[in-house]
Amino acid sequence: MKKEYLLFLVFPISQIMMIAGDYEALKNMDILGNVGVVLSVIADIVLLYVLIHGSKKEKLEKELERVRYLNEIESERNSIMEKRQKELVEMKNSFEKRISAINDSLASGDRERAELDIDKLQEDLERSKPNTYCKHAVVNAVLSEKEKVCRELGFSLDTDLMIPAKINVEPLNVCSIFSNLLDNAIEAVEALPEGERRINVHGEMKGNYLFVKVENPATKEHAQRKRRKDRGYGTQILEDIAPKYDGQYVAAYENGVYAATVGVKAV
Repeated sequence: MKKEYLLFLVFPISQIMMIAGDYEALKNMDILGNVGVVLSVIADIVLLYVLIHGSKKEKLEKELERVRYLNEIESERNSIMEKRQKELVEMKNSFEKRISAINDSLASGDRERAELDIDKLQEDLERSKPNTYCKHAVVNAVLSEKEKVCRELGFSLDTDLMIPAKINVEPLNVCSIFSNLLDNAIEAVEALPEGERRINVHGEMKGNYLFVKVENPATKEHAQRKRRKDRGYGTQILEDIAPKYDGQYVAAYENGVYAATVGVKAV
């Protein structure tokens, strides 16, 4: 914006130079003419102030919106972890009660009842087993929550992830990368007929870098839409996170498929 300020200064400077260059004409100008010159200079100064003030205000509003979005991501991450912890505690208490009931059945000689309860417990254990997409706990937590949203929309995530348990990327940034990529993809496929909805998530280490790629079908209108008020800061955050780790965020739309890739140095 500083270059714009300098460009804007051309107007009052040019007027001052005109006045200085034609001083004799200015002396012969009537009162209305002098007032007009003064008002013109004042108008330029006011416009410059409005430009600077408006620019600062817009920049501050964007920064506040980004901070708000980051807080939402952090809150979502904490919520996911708290929910996982609560589910584990509830599961533990439930299984302890059921084990106790099985022991009681065995103690009373009701072996048939105990065997039925054991079979049911085994089935429930298999169903309750958390999805493991890779070795990284935060990635697993985020994908598990996002896959629930996808199932509600009538499809499941197709994942191919080879991400180690420990990488040199802050957990909040890992959460932000996967949350934003998947939120954008879910929003795009939600606008499609149910049979066309699909999301592919690929992640792997290549040398010292972690590459995460999310592909999904999308309409041309959705892919080329302009950033809307209070939306689109997820993409901006991805563009901000990548350079922090000597990486890059790239997105492209081709043949009806939108592909977004984030590469970050993770070792």
